[in-house]
Amino acid sequence: MRLRGSHADERQHTVTRLFFAIALPDAVRRELDGSLESIRGRIGNEIRWTPTHQLHVTLRFLGDVDAHRIPGLREAARAAVGARDPFRLSFAGLGAFPNLRRPKVIWLGVKPVPALVEVRAAVEEAVVSAGLERDARPFRPHVTLGRVRRTASAPAPFSGRGFDLVFGQTVRVDRVALVESVLGRGGATHAPVAEFPLGRRR
Repeated sequence: MRLRGSHADERQHTVTRLFFAIALPDAVRRELDGSLESIRGRIGNEIRWTPTHQLHVTLRFLGDVDAHRIPGLREAARAAVGARDPFRLSFAGLGAFPNLRRPKVIWLGVKPVPALVEVRAAVEEAVVSAGLERDARPFRPHVTLGRVRRTASAPAPFSGRGFDLVFGQTVRVDRVALVESVLGRGGATHAPVAEFPLGRRR
């Protein structure tokens, strides 16, 4: 990206596509992957499924962030998240954006317990204090399981098929991650940028 200005003042700066997330433990990811087998078998190739190692709960998607803002963002997040205690989260049922009749994104719901909502709010304040815009959208915690391919045939994959997913695991959350998302032809790949432990500032 090139900044506007006189030729003498022009300079390049880099941007990084980032989001804050709660990573799921490997054992939970594997169990969730197994729970999806029967659903995948009935749907076939109509959905591009999230790789097992990338399953997570998004707290705040940032999009492209100028590199010079990242150090301040990390420091603000470390302080904000560290002031919150670890907690447990559990999962709700299967859902989709915009809905299961005409889905584009398939997800597993996450119960919005107060501690999760508070951590998300702390992350949001860190984002704003680092000079980024506030997110006005409501927080709908979920794990993205897959995205409907643009070439999928009508009717939509979940319409009238009676799909459901009951996942009874609970997860202890003791840290939040800042993650880089790199877009590619096969979808996005994720790489952790930093981790912020909960409960370190009390």
